[in-house]
Amino acid sequence: MKRVVLKNGNLCLEVDGKTVAPVAYMSYLPARANYDEFHKIGYELFSACIYMGDMPINEISGVRPFGEHIWKSRDVFDFSPLDKTVKQALGESLSGYLLLRINVNAPRWWREENPDELVKLGNGKTFMQSSFSEKWIQDVQIFFDKLKAHIQSAAYANNVIAWQIAAMNTEEWISPIDNGSEPDFSVCAQKAFACWCKRRYGKVMALNKAWGTALRAFSDVEIPTMAQRESYNQDPLVDERKHAQTLDFYRCFNQSYATAIERLSAYVKEIFNGDIFVGTFYGYIGQLGVNSGHCALSKLLHSEHIDFFASPFTYTAGRKSADDWFYHSAMQSCKAAGKLWFMEADVRTWKTKALCEVDPTIVGKDNERMLLPVWFGPQTEEQSIWDLTRVFGKVLTSGNAFWWFDMWGGWYDTPRTLEFMHRAKEIYQSALSKSFRSVAEVAVVLDEEAAYGMNIRYGGQACFLQMLALGNTGSPYDLYLKGDCTANDLSAYKCVVYVAPFTLTDFDRETIATLDKTGRTVLLTGKPFDIGGNHVHAIDKPLTENELRAYYRTAGVHAYIEKTGLLVANADFVGITAADDSAYELHMPKDCVLQDAFTGETYETRDNKITLSMQKMQSKLFMVGTKG
Repeated sequence: MKRVVLKNGNLCLEVDGKTVAPVAYMSYLPARANYDEFHKIGYELFSACIYMGDMPINEISGVRPFGEHIWKSRDVFDFSPLDKTVKQALGESLSGYLLLRINVNAPRWWREENPDELVKLGNGKTFMQSSFSEKWIQDVQIFFDKLKAHIQSAAYANNVIAWQIAAMNTEEWISPIDNGSEPDFSVCAQKAFACWCKRRYGKVMALNKAWGTALRAFSDVEIPTMAQRESYNQDPLVDERKHAQTLDFYRCFNQSYATAIERLSAYVKEIFNGDIFVGTFYGYIGQLGVNSGHCALSKLLHSEHIDFFASPFTYTAGRKSADDWFYHSAMQSCKAAGKLWFMEADVRTWKTKALCEVDPTIVGKDNERMLLPVWFGPQTEEQSIWDLTRVFGKVLTSGNAFWWFDMWGGWYDTPRTLEFMHRAKEIYQSALSKSFRSVAEVAVVLDEEAAYGMNIRYGGQACFLQMLALGNTGSPYDLYLKGDCTANDLSAYKCVVYVAPFTLTDFDRETIATLDKTGRTVLLTGKPFDIGGNHVHAIDKPLTENELRAYYRTAGVHAYIEKTGLLVANADFVGITAADDSAYELHMPKDCVLQDAFTGETYETRDNKITLSMQKMQSKLFMVGTKG
C-alpha cells in the first residue's frame, strides 16, 4: 500500500511498508540524461514524462512534446513510448521507483473532433482543451483506463508508484494567455459559467442585485468581455461592486481548474483502489494572477485524492540575481494537510545548452523565446555549485520534497556535480531520520484570493515585491494559507505577515485580535485595511527589507544576518547566500559549531557569531552542532 506518512516531523513516501525519501531525479530527454549515474550514487526515486497528445506543451512558446504521443486516434493507443521511457529511467534491470508525469493535453485529432471544447481567447484564437470541458475529462478517464491496464501488464508495474497529472500550458495547469488576450470564451465555458452563477445565487434576482444587471434568466448570463476585463484592470485596487460580474467569472474560472484536477485525481485513486500516489502542479498563489487558473488551492489542499503538489522556484530576475528564488505557495499549510510539496529544482548550470542546439526537432533556432537568458546557467562550474547549494539548502531547511530537473539532459554531467548530488542525497536522507524543527519566528500568510482585489500589475507588485523583501531580511519564515491557519497555529511566531489579502473575514479578524492580545506583531501589507490593535500595523504597500527589519526588531525576531542576503535555517542546518562580495557576520541564536555540509570545514562561533568572507551569489550550507 502506498501512503504519505509523517516520521519525525518529516513527510515521506511509504511503499508497502518501506520508507522512500522524496528526493528524485528527472529529465525531459531521458536519452541525454544521467539516470544511470543517479542510480549509481544512491537515488531510488525517479521521474519521467509521457504524452497523451502531440500538441506543444507550451502553446505560446511552441515547444513541442519531448517524446512520442500515445493516443494516436480514437481507437488507437501506442504505449511503446511509455515502455521506452521507463527503461531509460529505471534501466534494463528496472530498479528504483518511478513518479510518472502524464501530460493529458488533448491530441490534434481530438481537437479537430471537438472544436467547442477548446479554450477560446478574447482575440478569437483557440488553443488546448478548456478546463470546463466535460468531454475532455471523460476522455482522459478513458486514456487512464488504457494506461493503467498497460502498466499493470508490464514488468515495471510495481516500479510505477505515482502519477503526476499534468496539463494546460507548460504542463503546470497554467491558462494560456496570448498577448494580453485571456480565456475562456468557449461554448463549454459559457454553459459552465451560467450553471455556476445559478449555484452561487440561486435566484436570478440575487444575481441582478450583485451585478447591477436586469437579466431575465440564468441562461442570459454572459462571460465578461475583454473590455470588461481591461476595465477591471485599470485601477490598482478593484471595486468589487463595479466589477462583480468579472470577479465572479474569475472565481468560476479558477475553480474549474481545481475541479478538473480533483476529478481526474479521484478517478486515478478509484481505478487503483487507492494504491497509488497522485499529484499535480498547482497553487502558485504567491505569483500568478486571477487569469492563471491557480487561485483555488483550498479546494485541493484537503482533498483525499491528492498526495502531493509540485512547483518550480520563482524565476526571480531570470535566476540571475542574488534575490530569493522564493516558494510559490503555502508550504506549512500543505505539510499540515499531510501533502508533500515537490520543489522542481530546474537549476541551470554551466553545462546547460540551448534546447534548439540539443534537439532542433523540439524547438527551432528561430524561437527567440527559448534563447532568453533565463534558459542558461552561470559561466563556471563553481557558480553552478553555488546555485545548487542555494536550492538544496532551501528545501532541506523547510522540509520539502524535491527533484533535480535536468531538463535537456547533461546539466549535471560532471564528476564534481555528481559528487555534490551524491552528498546532497546523503544529507537529505540523514535529515529524515532526525526530528524536523522549524526555527522561524516569522509566519507569512498568503491568500489564494489576493489577486481578486488588485489589478494584475499591482497584484504582481504587492505579492512579488513583498516576497523578495521577506527573503532579504536575514530571518527565516514559514508560509501559511489564509483561512487554513488558526491563532493557535500562528502563536509560535513573534511576527505574522499577511500579504495583501483580498478581504478580512470575521475569522481573520478574530485570529488577528487573539495574536494582538498575546503580544504578537501583525503586519498587513499591500492594501489599506480598517483594523487596529496595539501590535497590528496595516500598511498600504509592500514593505521594504529595512521596514520589515524594523518591525522584526520591535517584535524580538532573531536576525541571522543584518544586511542584505539570503538566509535559510532550521534547528539542524543554516544556509547563506551573499548579495555582494563582502564579509558576512552570521549571528546564531546560541554558541555552536558549524560544519560545512559539503567540504567538512568547521567553524566555532564566539559570542554566538562567526564572520564569513563571501563572493556575490556564493552559497554555503552548514550543519549546526553543539559547542564544547
